[in-house]
Amino acid sequence: MSRQNAILLAVAAASVLAVLTAPRPAPPPDPGRDVPELIPDHVRSVGMALATDDLIAGRVTLPEAAARFRELERLAGLPGADPPNLVQVRPGPWSENWAETGADRLYLRVLAHVEAGVEFAPPGVADEVLGRLGREYLALRSGGRPLEVPDLPPSRRDAVLAQARAAAERAAAGLASARRPAP
Repeated sequence: MSRQNAILLAVAAASVLAVLTAPRPAPPPDPGRDVPELIPDHVRSVGMALATDDLIAGRVTLPEAAARFRELERLAGLPGADPPNLVQVRPGPWSENWAETGADRLYLRVLAHVEAGVEFAPPGVADEVLGRLGREYLALRSGGRPLEVPDLPPSRRDAVLAQARAAAERAAAGLASARRPAP
């Protein structure tokens, strides 16, 4: 073997070795693989935020929002709104009202979420929303009969849960992409 052929063979071998041992770029991320598995509590939280936004905007009534909250709590395996619960709801003006029944506790929890949702709203908006919903809540309590949470029709329930899952998946995908290291 001539010296020139030996050099060419050595260069070729070094090139093959360099190609085989070179770091390879990471494959493009698989969006389905990077999204963490949704936990029911995350879907519940996102769904409650959506129900709260709809209630603040006047797209649903207080009983409809309470029914959505109840379905979302069932999804997360939380205790239902049916048994009496004589504990306060959470800090804020609505927590000064004692919940006499599970339904009452649920309505007060919805109102507490609304209160948090309008906390940083422009002046006057919070007063209008809280006033409107406060009047609706008092009207529901009038007449001396216990509060009831209506049942959502199955198609509406399925739509509420699907909307909450889709929003939770979008949020989880956004968090997963935010955690990826920069290339």
